[in-house]
Amino acid sequence: MREDARSKSCVWSRWSEKNAHRKPDVIVNDAAATATLSNTHTSALKPILVTTIIATVLIALVAVNVAQGQQPQASAPARAPPQQQASSNVVIVPGSASLRRDASRVDQVIYPYESFPVDNSQRPPEELHQTSYVIDNKRFIESYSSRCMASTLLEDPDSVEPNFVVIRERSEVRVNATAPIKLIQATGFEPRQPTHIFVHGFTQSYPDTDWLRKTRALFEMHSLVGKENLIIMDWGVGSQGSYQQVAARSSAMGSFLANFLMKLFELGAERESVHIIGHSLGAHIAGFAGKRIRPRIGRITGLDAAGPCFGKLFSNSPNDRLAPDDAIEVDVYHYDDAFLGLPGQIGQFDVFVNGGSSQPGATDNINSMAQALVTMVFRRNRPLSESHTRSTEVATSQLSLTNCQMIAYECRDWPAFLSGECGYCDASNSQCFDMAFHHQYTNRKPPPLRQYSGSRSGGGGGKQFYIATSPNGLYCLQHFQVVVKFEPSPDLVNLAKKQRWKIQLEITNEQNERSNLTITNQVEPSVFTHLLLSEMQPKRFKSAILQVRQGDNSPIQLRDKPNKPGQPANPSRPYSQPPRVNSVEVNFMSSFEPDQRRRLSSRLCPSGWLEAQNSIEDEQQDLSWLTLSEC
Repeated sequence: MREDARSKSCVWSRWSEKNAHRKPDVIVNDAAATATLSNTHTSALKPILVTTIIATVLIALVAVNVAQGQQPQASAPARAPPQQQASSNVVIVPGSASLRRDASRVDQVIYPYESFPVDNSQRPPEELHQTSYVIDNKRFIESYSSRCMASTLLEDPDSVEPNFVVIRERSEVRVNATAPIKLIQATGFEPRQPTHIFVHGFTQSYPDTDWLRKTRALFEMHSLVGKENLIIMDWGVGSQGSYQQVAARSSAMGSFLANFLMKLFELGAERESVHIIGHSLGAHIAGFAGKRIRPRIGRITGLDAAGPCFGKLFSNSPNDRLAPDDAIEVDVYHYDDAFLGLPGQIGQFDVFVNGGSSQPGATDNINSMAQALVTMVFRRNRPLSESHTRSTEVATSQLSLTNCQMIAYECRDWPAFLSGECGYCDASNSQCFDMAFHHQYTNRKPPPLRQYSGSRSGGGGGKQFYIATSPNGLYCLQHFQVVVKFEPSPDLVNLAKKQRWKIQLEITNEQNERSNLTITNQVEPSVFTHLLLSEMQPKRFKSAILQVRQGDNSPIQLRDKPNKPGQPANPSRPYSQPPRVNSVEVNFMSSFEPDQRRRLSSRLCPSGWLEAQNSIEDEQQDLSWLTLSEC
């Protein structure tokens, strides 16, 4: 049961008398700040009193920040381990502005995540134990957070405490974040089953948020409820208000989530079986929770992590946002980096959907951006950006109905991916990334946890993947990499650039469906690539016809046989021998199973000539189109 302001003040007095002999890590002696915190809910204040309090708090805040900035950084790891403080009933969090919870219910010390390095992989076990993020307490005290010129200093955590909704087969149970373990156990939580926790974003709540209702429906459709734990973090009370204030509140929400997770672990849940999926600010909340838990949880997925008040313009430190070290696997999906998303690489595996800046079919324009800014400042409850919300729509689309798997491929950038340069994935799938969530696919097991050690520092050293989606409701596109290989020749590079080659290719699949392509991307002297996207069901390609044209659209003569040593040059040609096509490879990309990729991929080799359809002045016009069939 929550306490009123008067009872909290009594608790603070009892704590002060009982623990006057202890020397806290940080001492706050500002009486005005303490009085302000204890009277947060007082609504009838005169304007002059409000002005005085705000000025006093600002001065105190500046003084505390200056004092903290003068403390040596090397002193943080030297704090005593939590086990040595277990006898105390009181927690003093370094950096706290005041004691803001019932201290009598706390039995462990919580160190703030800002005090510890991101990379603990090289630290000895005994030292790592002393500087751990582990939370073993029943309740906690959160240090204040400031972001975007907003602060949680004057907020009572009880007023923004989130709820956790545990979904059962035909019902749901809602518990507070600080509920006792026995109450959480009574919700039907099964510690031996995998746990999925969904966290919404700014101005959203459950059950009002559409993508959360769809997620629950997918779990029920696939009969996953009862086999896996589905939990929705409803922080709707805390997600309301100006965006700056809500963004500053995200760290506290992460502490609430970490505290709830620790109770699940006490019930027997495996840390590696926990998967948190957060959208927008919810992605950072998941990160703030992951920072506070060691050993790490299994996986965190960020759906277009929020950009405003995060990133380079504010603080791009891994401590201030979702970061690669927050879980064993951290995968981030970028949809709206140009406006509301956080650009750049922030996870171990970053997937840039359609390049990551904007989405096809989304009406994001100057007008919608202006409306979004009004929403963020004046607390209007409306969708901010169609590209930003597309991340949740893709996550809840029913992909298994179309037998479509959304597989992203590692590539250096978006233009290179669109040109077909990145379509290879080995048998271990290290160059491709499965975007699937378990509630979307039921015909196969989810992949094991993936971890990329190169991104542990949080400085953008992870892998980046790309994928294209359709604007329709399923967002699925079948990807094929088309590779045209010529017989190597020293003249080929300069010749193709000088004549501005365009390869006209018409390929036919097993059901005689044709696709016409124009290929211009030369990745190697004798190799051209192209990315073929299709909304149709994937089928194996069995034949093709090909023609090479110059910039003026005139065809180039090709050879159908390998070059013979000592063959005399043709004086009418600007090169020694006509080019020859070795093969056309069509590699299927939209599957995570290597056998499926091989089955739907094909290699086509020259098999003859087809009479040209265009009237051109060439003595060998009947040889201008090359036919190819499976090798």
